[in-house]
Amino acid sequence: MLLRALYQGIVYAMDLYRGWRLIHRLPTHKISLFGSSNSKEDDHWSIVARTIAMSCASRSIGVITGGGPGVMIAANCGAQEGASPDRLSSIGIGVKGVDEAFINRCAPVVNVSTFCVRKHLLLAYSQAFIFMPGGIGTLDELFELANLRKHHLLHPAPIILVGRSYWAPLLAWYTSAIEHDYVSRSYAHLFHVVDTSQEVMELIASGLKHQGI
Repeated sequence: MLLRALYQGIVYAMDLYRGWRLIHRLPTHKISLFGSSNSKEDDHWSIVARTIAMSCASRSIGVITGGGPGVMIAANCGAQEGASPDRLSSIGIGVKGVDEAFINRCAPVVNVSTFCVRKHLLLAYSQAFIFMPGGIGTLDELFELANLRKHHLLHPAPIILVGRSYWAPLLAWYTSAIEHDYVSRSYAHLFHVVDTSQEVMELIASGLKHQGI
């Protein structure tokens, strides 16, 4: 049992190091973008994600995604289009056995062993977090981020939900939780909710300025 735990610890450490090395090649300023792997590359939210990533790359802001299909590769390809050809603009952090078979044509991807390592790499190095419409995985990452912020375990940075109508039911629950005192009222404005890439870029710029970057 001890040897197994030691081996797993070594694997985690190696995964973190490989992910950190890839992230370190990105520009100093970075955003993480999340969303459905089931979206088609030509659907509305994939196009919006691509536009956001292109705008970020053109401003020397690196883009980190989960490295898989759908919204993720749309963002990686947008960043590739917006960046100078001699500079790495985006990367993916995948999980072995999940999206490992998917070939990302627009960004290098490091596949780690567990979701917890992936979450750390997606959340620890970015100055803004953009959530496109998505499913269980996207919500898992959103609430992980919100919980870390609640406990002051992550630096303050904009959490941006893109698609007002899509996120409306979740925000209705969140408002209800606040009204029942299940969530502190001090977190009532934890999320920014927008519809357009322009609004996202304005919030990223504001967030960087607020963080003194």
